Amino acid sequence: MTSYINFKSKLSLREAQSQRKGVVFTFGRFSPPTNGHELLIDKVVSIAQSMGFDNMIYASSTFDTGKNPLKHRDKVKFMKSAFKKATISTDTKIKNPFIAMADLVDKGYTDVVMVVGGDRVADFRKNIGRYVNHEDPKKSINLDSFEVMSAGDRDPDAEGVSGMSASKMRAFASEGDFESFSEGLPSGANDRDAKKLFDLVKKGMGIREEIQRFFDSLDLFAINEETLEETANVYLSDDAKHILQLEENTHNKNKPTVIVLSKYDDDEDLSDSVEKIGVACEKLGCSFFPISIDDAYIVDKDMSDTELIIHNYNGEGNKVSIDTTNTIVLPRGGALTSQAGTGLLSTLQDSGAFVTNKISHMELCRNKYATALALERAGIPSPRTALVANEESIDIALKKIGGQFPLVIKTITGAEGIGVSIVDSYASLKSVLQSLWKFDAEVIIQEFFEITHDVRTIVVNGEIVASMKRNKGDKDFRTNKALGNTSEPYILSKKEQRLIKRVAKAVGCYWCGIDHITVNGEHKILEVNGSPGSGAESYQSYFGKNKVVSGQQLINYIMSVVTDRDNWKFSATEIGIIEMITIKGLGKLESKADTGNGTINVLHAENIKEKSGKVTFDTEFGKTLTLDIEDTMKVNIGKGIWDKRYVVAFDVVFGGKTYKDTLFSLSDRDDNEHAVLLGKDFLKICNYSVNVSKKFTLSESTANSEFEKLLTTK
Repeated sequence: MTSYINFKSKLSLREAQSQRKGVVFTFGRFSPPTNGHELLIDKVVSIAQSMGFDNMIYASSTFDTGKNPLKHRDKVKFMKSAFKKATISTDTKIKNPFIAMADLVDKGYTDVVMVVGGDRVADFRKNIGRYVNHEDPKKSINLDSFEVMSAGDRDPDAEGVSGMSASKMRAFASEGDFESFSEGLPSGANDRDAKKLFDLVKKGMGIREEIQRFFDSLDLFAINEETLEETANVYLSDDAKHILQLEENTHNKNKPTVIVLSKYDDDEDLSDSVEKIGVACEKLGCSFFPISIDDAYIVDKDMSDTELIIHNYNGEGNKVSIDTTNTIVLPRGGALTSQAGTGLLSTLQDSGAFVTNKISHMELCRNKYATALALERAGIPSPRTALVANEESIDIALKKIGGQFPLVIKTITGAEGIGVSIVDSYASLKSVLQSLWKFDAEVIIQEFFEITHDVRTIVVNGEIVASMKRNKGDKDFRTNKALGNTSEPYILSKKEQRLIKRVAKAVGCYWCGIDHITVNGEHKILEVNGSPGSGAESYQSYFGKNKVVSGQQLINYIMSVVTDRDNWKFSATEIGIIEMITIKGLGKLESKADTGNGTINVLHAENIKEKSGKVTFDTEFGKTLTLDIEDTMKVNIGKGIWDKRYVVAFDVVFGGKTYKDTLFSLSDRDDNEHAVLLGKDFLKICNYSVNVSKKFTLSESTANSEFEKLLTTK
């Protein structure tokens, strides 16, 4: 199995083989080119210059009114003007990276380096690398070396160059915002080119705007499919109907299953928001299952690598089988009110399903004290907060929040304003606290601000999608809609938007509601809700044409975002610098995470001997193994010395999950404390990030105990 050939292993031979020819390239839609793309292209040019290679930039020739509104000749013309140091391909046949690779081979290149965003390195290295020198001549991409390198990790929330994306640029064009559009262009673009490109993008999206106006004019959930089709036939042009049909055909393929974890009410089967999610899923053509955490359960023996069966999911004895690689899990707040619900969410989270808010994020939002501490650590303005655990802590806590009355008392957990009180004297404070402590309540106190309203903002996938103002009632200081108070759409200022995005990033939620107030011109964050409702009559939207939308329209849009696999994010789980790993034939070993530049795992080996495509080596446990050589690589160990390493594959268990055919290079690690070094590629596949101040944070799951025994046998 050849996953990739390290280009470094070939460089030492380059001078002796003058017939070899190298190139560094990248491929993208560039529709339109942005200053974010400029970073990528600069990286390509820089790497090519350092290696003495050519550079090549391929722009996709695909053209449509969605994500590709620029014709190939127009984007190439602009790119040649903006990126003068880069070689821009004019070939209109290049529609994907595979065709680009074939084109480079046809041009006589023998050594190829592909540069992509950091989050795509492992994917391209695997999906393209496996065809490099493939045993099947019909599938093989014949090269002397191939490598995929990172251009860096783009931060979608950044306000500078690294945060710009073509989708944001298309949105600016759609809204007629030339100023924002021009700010997102590469530095080499002049004003005349910027205006021309702006007009071309708008023109290319013309049919899309026609379709959007059509949908904006309809209440999609008030008409049936037949009526919608008839209306479209009358209203839309033939080109627009064609595009709409193409999108429908594409959208219907591999639609994900959506499940919602919630606690059923005694009098209602589903909450209002869950009902709206179900309606949206029906229109999107996605299977939808509301899971009752009080009734549903999973049996270990039902679990496989990709299939999972949830029994009695609706409390009526029914079960559902899901493909965890194509399932979206939406946890509502009630999902964490019991051990059963937390366990169910944990199992789904570990199974590989896309969970919008992980347990850690939901718990953080649910715990008002933890949220306050997180905001404080991030330097985000919020009311001063203190935990009050007993009578001895009252004075200390009171001093921390300023010692002024009135003040607010909150139970650490609670929603919809429940568990929130206001007291105006020390005697009242002590009395209320004593009453709450009788029921074992955990309590915080916060400084009080006189307000007329607060603002709830909905954030999905790092982007603000809606906001509303919640007015304070005449008889209650709380603003919660659930308490009968009124609400209205609210337009966030740029400053408020920046603050909200900072909060969303700090708490890590994919979908959340963020509440803030404004006092003397200063914005303060009150709390974050990990499962916000949608019961308000209307919201100010920040998608489409930035208009006022209903709760159902808001959920419709959110579900269109969530069900698009391109928007799925799997938050990395934090692990320690040292963790246990189980390797077949070797057993449990301490492993160290490579926090340097190493990409592939390393295993200690001695007396390494190669013969007929196999490698024999001794381990530190006195075992001798003979395995197939999967690959070879050379590593620069300093001072121009290159160490040749054989790569082998093992089945491993790490963090309670099984990973088959995991690659390890063999190296004598006698001078190192740990026999196993975990490379960045493997950690990325496992979705782990490393905290160098921690050790042994992972534990093997009971479900894998039998398989773990199997791995420890020869």
